[in-house]
Amino acid sequence: MFGTTDEMRFTVDLSRPLKRGNLEPLLFTQDNAGADLVLDLVDGDGSAVSVASLSAQLNFIRPDGVTVLLDGTKEAAGFRFTLTAACLEAAGGGEMLVRAYIGSTRRVIWCADCVIHRSATDSYADPAKIVPTLTELLAQIDAMRTATAAATAAAQQAENVASSVQNTLNALSAKVNEALAEAQAATRTYVRSVAPTGEDLRTGDRWVNATVTTWGDAAENQTWADLCANDGTWADLVSGVVSGESVYIFGSWQSL
Repeated sequence: MFGTTDEMRFTVDLSRPLKRGNLEPLLFTQDNAGADLVLDLVDGDGSAVSVASLSAQLNFIRPDGVTVLLDGTKEAAGFRFTLTAACLEAAGGGEMLVRAYIGSTRRVIWCADCVIHRSATDSYADPAKIVPTLTELLAQIDAMRTATAAATAAAQQAENVASSVQNTLNALSAKVNEALAEAQAATRTYVRSVAPTGEDLRTGDRWVNATVTTWGDAAENQTWADLCANDGTWADLVSGVVSGESVYIFGSWQSL
């Protein structure tokens, strides 16, 4: 992809004792180009080994002790492993080993030491002074805390003002309702009371000596009548219409 180190190819003779090698190609932290490790498997006479019944896995042991597991992709006579960015997160000496599997049998067939070189550090030059110093950063944090406290206090004050306004409105509403009730009561002018007999009202003994009270609204020039029984209860139809000296109650005019 980017050069000759994109593919690291090794021939593994399965008939010879396993030896530990050193990986010469350079590896660097923060790379994610995906360098490939390719193993070609041969037997004692150099002929290719069939991998049809085999599987393989690469254990990449990072310098920080974390193991990254990578499954191999079968090729004509071997396996290919693509290193991921997870393999290169820590700088220092690492280890790589490949284990082959056939049925329940597993065996390491290749291993090597490797070095992951640092490509950056935790500190960077900042000639343009883009990154604030610790003192400046702490000052900014203090300023943000002060601003947050002020905003919280302002929000609380606004809530208090809103509550006070609501209380004032509630009190004003109560006074308005009270004033309306007083004004309404003031417009009711009681005219007179009479005691018609039950016979006159044609409603039975309950209405003997019942009281008809008329009252008017001077502002609207209207007059109404209320009917109260002699036992202190009000009639179901307690309102009548008053005209001159008569009141219309229960379908007939009664003289006041």
